Amino acid sequence: MKALNKGFILLIISIFTFSTILAQEKKPEKKDVPKESFWGHFVFGGNIMLQVGTITLLDISPNVGYIVTPRLLTGLGISYEYYSASYISKFSSNIFGIRTYAEYVLLNNIGKMLPVKSNFAIFSHLEYEALNLDRDFSNINSIDKVNRFWLNGVLIGGGIKQPVGKRNSFNILILYNINAGSRTPYVNPVVRIGFYF
Repeated sequence: MKALNKGFILLIISIFTFSTILAQEKKPEKKDVPKESFWGHFVFGGNIMLQVGTITLLDISPNVGYIVTPRLLTGLGISYEYYSASYISKFSSNIFGIRTYAEYVLLNNIGKMLPVKSNFAIFSHLEYEALNLDRDFSNINSIDKVNRFWLNGVLIGGGIKQPVGKRNSFNILILYNINAGSRTPYVNPVVRIGFYF
């Protein structure tokens, strides 16, 4: 647990150091374009997911991001997941979480690289997530709840972003939880569909 907390602190320091370095990129100034205000750098959005069947999962995860540079976005978010299973035994669980993340656009427009008409962007994603659980998913056959506990995860991966306006976008992410274990309520890869506005 101590190693995980040290890893979280190192991840946060790395994200903000990386953000600071990239924020110092020199950009040519345009005299006729007004400077963006501090609040103009914020984007809001999140992920919504619904899975129905033997396992029912509803995930609502709003977040707020800050555009550090045109390619770098950092942010914070919260999440709520309703998890219900009905195979060997029937149970449900309410999962709460917090996350911090950074996204870096690797390729602004895939249409410039490939002979297709597209303006999808390809980006990388790094995230620290802490989930508050009321059951240990390593023993799915047991319906007994336990005292709530925190489960930490580091997710890495990337996705595609379809811009819709200046700051708005529709995103599809594929992430891999490098701390995934049997106690985690979901398995790798983690697929998310989200948006920013």
